[in-house]
Amino acid sequence: MASMVEKLLELQDRDRQILHGIRESEDIPKKKQVIESELEKYKDGLGQAQEKLKANQASIKAVELEINTLREKVAKLRQQQLELKTNKEFQAMEGEVLGLGSQIKAAEDRAIELMEKVEEIETEIAERRVQLKTEEARIGGDLTVLDGRLQTILDEVARAKDSRETLAGEIDPAWLSRYDRIFRNKGDYAIVGIEHRVCGGCHMKLPPHVIQDVKKADGIVTCDFCGRILYTKDG
Repeated sequence: MASMVEKLLELQDRDRQILHGIRESEDIPKKKQVIESELEKYKDGLGQAQEKLKANQASIKAVELEINTLREKVAKLRQQQLELKTNKEFQAMEGEVLGLGSQIKAAEDRAIELMEKVEEIETEIAERRVQLKTEEARIGGDLTVLDGRLQTILDEVARAKDSRETLAGEIDPAWLSRYDRIFRNKGDYAIVGIEHRVCGGCHMKLPPHVIQDVKKADGIVTCDFCGRILYTKDG
């Protein structure tokens, strides 16, 4: 009887190793997803900066086109001034030319501001690229560690399953069937010790007759409260 309890405890140890290994292995893909999502933040930041640069460059082209259009208007007016017959007409057109000149100056100032902004954005992009490269290296290392851990867990689970199969073959079928059913139902412990007249599984105080039945060691005795198989530390 004592040896049967020892084998069940050893079997339970293997089952818990397998269960914990499977749970941890299932959690690793989630951890990898979280880590990879961190890298996406850096990629998004770089992408946003690049889009900002494109928008700024497009604005510069638009302003340059505006400047060229204004200059063409000025050139046409200057040409028309040569054909004017009166000073009054010339002065009126000169006012129009000066107005266009002011617009050109304002557009050139905007272009300069946009060009300065381009330099700022290009600096930001360079910094973000360095950050992304650094994070790719760090995260790549973290993912490699997780992949290694996953393989280790799978190897440990495989060994535990092999050991469990050997142990199961040495246990009385009735005990094994009862144990398996309880372990599947509880998911943690199927066989627990009695300490200070308390069930080691649900921590409820056990009736004296249950404790005596366990000490007799002539069959399977379960807790009336949680249904787990009971054993005594000295038996």
